[in-house]
Formats: sequence, C-alpha cells, structure tokens
Amino acid sequence: MIRKARLSVHTFGCKLNQYESALMTERLCEDFAVSYQSEKADVFLFNSCTVTGEAERKLRQRYRSLRKRNPDSLFVVTGCYSELSSEELQELGFDAVVKNKDKTTIETSLRLLLGNNGYHDASVADCPVSPGALEGRTRAYISVEDGCRNKCSYCRVRLARGSEIRSKPLTLVKREFENLISGGFKEVVITGLNICFYGEDNNSSLLDLLTTLEEIDGSWRIRLSSLHPAFVGSHFLEYIVGNPRFAQHLHLSLQSGSDRILSLMNRGYNRKSFLSLVDSARKLNPYIAVTTDIIAGFPSETEDDFYDTCSVVEEVAFLKTHIFRFSPRPGTEAAYMADQVPEQTKRERAKRLANLSTRSSLRYLTGSLGHEREVLVEKVSGVNSSGTDEFYVSHCTRTGAVGQFLRVVPEEICWGGVEQNGSFHLRSMVIR
Repeated sequence: MIRKARLSVHTFGCKLNQYESALMTERLCEDFAVSYQSEKADVFLFNSCTVTGEAERKLRQRYRSLRKRNPDSLFVVTGCYSELSSEELQELGFDAVVKNKDKTTIETSLRLLLGNNGYHDASVADCPVSPGALEGRTRAYISVEDGCRNKCSYCRVRLARGSEIRSKPLTLVKREFENLISGGFKEVVITGLNICFYGEDNNSSLLDLLTTLEEIDGSWRIRLSSLHPAFVGSHFLEYIVGNPRFAQHLHLSLQSGSDRILSLMNRGYNRKSFLSLVDSARKLNPYIAVTTDIIAGFPSETEDDFYDTCSVVEEVAFLKTHIFRFSPRPGTEAAYMADQVPEQTKRERAKRLANLSTRSSLRYLTGSLGHEREVLVEKVSGVNSSGTDEFYVSHCTRTGAVGQFLRVVPEEICWGGVEQNGSFHLRSMVIR
C-alpha cells in the first residue's frame, strides 16, 4: 500500500513567511503527512528569509545538519533567499529551488520532484484548520498584500518580492477572516510585506479593510503587524487606538534615531516625526505598547548617531526592541556605502542596545502593574496558564483554558517561566 510521505516544514523570517508556510501546508496535507520543524522526514521544505546574512547562515546550518541525519531525503527551498540566490542554494545541495510566485502551486513542484516513487509509511499529522495557524489554536495570520515601494537602502526583501503592490481583494480577506473566527481562532494578525500600502492597487485602503472586518460578529481581536512610521496617518491612528476590537499595540520600525542615518536609509521620516507619532498614540491611550526594530552599525554610523538612537529608546520606553546588526545585503545601496562599521563595533553597540532595551521593557511593564487587562489564554502547562493581553504583554495566571479571554490585574514582573522563553512577563490575578 502506498502511504503518505512525511514532509517537514521549516520556516525562517517574518510573519508573512509564517502565513505562507501555513498556506502551503494546507495545500500539501492531501499528499503528505505534514509536520513543523521535525528532524526526520522524507521531504524537507524550507521557507527561506534573506533579510540578514544571519538568517541565511541559519538556514544553511540547519540544512547541513538535517541533510547529515537524513541523507536519502529530498530537500526543497522556497522564499526570498531562493528568489535571489537560487544557484547558491543548488550548489549547497538542495534538490529543488522554488520561486516565491510558485508557492501557491507548491504541491505540483513536489509531485514532479517525487515522480512515481513509492511513499514511505507514515502517520498523518493534523493540518491547520485554516491558513496562518502556526501559533497553536488561538492566533492565526492573514496576509493581505505583497510588494513594497519604499526603497529602503538596506532592504533585500523588496528585491525578492518586488515594488509592485498586490493587495488581496477585500471580499477574500473578509471570507478568510470569517473562516478563522468560525474555526475557533480568537486573535488574527494582519500581515504583509508593508500593510500600509494595502489597497493602493484596488482603490481601497487598510482602514477600509479594518472597518469591514470590524463588522464581523464574535469574540475576537485583530493585531496589526509592522507599520511603517511614514505612512501612519492621524485618522488611522484615532481609529485603531482605544478601539476594543484592535490590540493596543503598534509595531513601528524605528531602525535609527539619527536623522542623518534615517536619510541614508531612505526611511521617509525623521526622529521628530517618529516621536510625534508615538506621542499622538499615547495621548489617545497612555498605556499603548510600542515595539520596534533597530539596526546597529549602519554604514558611517558614528557614536553620536548611535547616541541619538539610544535616546529614542529611553524616551519611548518600548515594550520590545528587536535589534539587528547591520548586514550588507547584495544588490542594496547600503552594501556599497562608504565607511562600513567594523563588526566588533556593531556587536558592541548591539549589546548596549540590548541592555537599554531591557530597562525600557521594565519601565513599560512597571506602568502596567495594578491596571486591569484582558488576556487571551494560549497555553496551559500544569497549574499555570499563559497568554498575551491587548497590549501584547505576556501574562501567567493560575487558571484559564486555551482560547478563553480573562480579565486580570498584573501583580508582579517576572523573568522566564512558563512558555516565556527567557523574557519578561507579568504574573497576574484573574478577576473574571
């Protein structure tokens, strides 16, 4: 009897990649016994990222490790790394390199690769209820657009995915959202390469999309993925902040606090406008959480430039700061700029930023103590339940079932613990 081959999906990079991995998984469940991150399989599918050299290095490292343990298995790679470096990945030893545009027909590519070979005996793994379900049974993703026209000087992802904006039709997003809610998901993350550009190609906007989704019945909330600070208008901000349907969390990628470096990055905003945006949001909701991304050691970054970045982190009190050492990406302007910063300096500045980020997180979380929050329970382990609130803050409680919304009052700040993976969370008392 022909059995389903075991297929292991390994995802690298952003939420858009996570969504697309789940979409591919749904298409592949009919032909394969699919699992995530398994180290034994007949076929390995890597969904790659090219945002940094480190992301590519991790993929190559995992490939070599898994290939050594599975010498007779087939290895397939897709995603942004494969889009721009297909020959490199073929030389590394991948059996097939699939372009981004062919993710939607990934099952065809794998069938051709396998040919008429008999499948191995395997138990069929459960597949996601709907695309985007890579974070358990409570949170799912919907990708609403692809493409970015901002032309940041350091970004290689735009080269892989293109500058043409491709928005998913509003009716399709609404149907996908309704399917997720009816499937039991309580939080949906709206993602894309740059969601601020949603609707530019179909006479719509991100605000139009969100107002349509808000009409859908049920107990749920929407969280937005990264927002480009140059394209967040006051009307949009007023709609989101304070609206109970939406997470009170903004991910605004600062990248640098130096006006000179921001200009070299071609970000389209400056330090003053970024701080003004955060100030406007906190006037509407003083507790709103802001997370960010920062690049340490961009070409020609001086100690004064770095100090400007640190001062923004101190002033804003970000809930989380994702720190990246500058990585010169082939084909980007920044890769060929003068005065490249030495690696040792990048590491040292990243370390200083990490310490500053820890203090920044503590400042924000201290302001949360004693204030009522609504936590969506995502995991239960023994007597402890864990989940995130509307501000994207992690909590641990002594009660609660997966998928349940709890009203809690945070009592203390803790480090590590249940499912926290070495980060801060709040230990909270359930009040209802």
